[in-house]
Amino acid sequence: MPERFENRIFYGLRSNGDAVITDVQLVDCQFQNCWLSASGDWRRRPRIERAEFVRCRGLSSSLDSAIFREVTIDGWSGNNLTIFWGALFDRVTLSGALGAVKINTMYAPESWRQDIQDGYDADRAAFYRDVDWALDIRKARFTSFDYRGIPARLIRRDPATQPLFLRSTAAGFDWEKEAKALQWDLGATLIQWMSAAVPEDDLVFAVPMAAKRPKRDQMLADIERLRQIGFAEAE
Repeated sequence: MPERFENRIFYGLRSNGDAVITDVQLVDCQFQNCWLSASGDWRRRPRIERAEFVRCRGLSSSLDSAIFREVTIDGWSGNNLTIFWGALFDRVTLSGALGAVKINTMYAPESWRQDIQDGYDADRAAFYRDVDWALDIRKARFTSFDYRGIPARLIRRDPATQPLFLRSTAAGFDWEKEAKALQWDLGATLIQWMSAAVPEDDLVFAVPMAAKRPKRDQMLADIERLRQIGFAEAE
C-alpha cells in the first residue's frame, strides 16, 4: 500500500541527484521552495514512481530532469506556469484542473551546456523506445499545454479536443497560410512546430478546456475545419 500524506506542507526539500520518491499518495499537499535536480547529469535523474498527487500545489519549487513512472497527477496549482525541465514520462496520467503546463526537452537553463544537452537528448530518445505509452491527457483541463520531445504516438488523447497533426500531411499544405487564419494560439503552435530548426515529431494539440469559452470554442471550430480539409487527422 502506498504511504498517504494529506494536508501536509513540504518545505525546503533539496537533492542534487539520485532522489527517489516511490509508493506515495499525496492529497491536498503543498511543496514550498523544494528543489530536486539531476545536477546536469542525465544518469542521476530524480525518480518519481508509483505515486499519486491529488489537488497538490507547488510554490517556488523545481523538479529538474526527473523520470515519472506510473504517476497520476489529478489537479495541480501554484505558479502561473508549471514547467517540466527535461523530464521523461512512462505511464503518467494528467487529469483535472492543471493550469498552464509546459514540458521542455532542455534541462535546467541556469547551467545549460550543449554537450550536456546532447547527453540528455540521447537519453530521452533511448528511453522512449522502450515505453508503451508516456502521457494520458484525456481528462486534463489545461489553460494551456505545450510539450516537446514526446513522440505523439505515445500520448493518449481525447480526439474531440486533442487533435493529431501529422508532419507528413501538413507538409503538403501551405501550412503557414493556413495557420495564420486560425485562432492565434493554435496558429502560433502550428507555425512553431512546422518551422522548428530541429523538426519535431507529429503533434498533439490540446485545446485548453479550462480557458475562457470564446477562446476554446474558436479553437474547436478551427480544428473541425482543418479536419474537413485534411490538415488535421479525421477521427
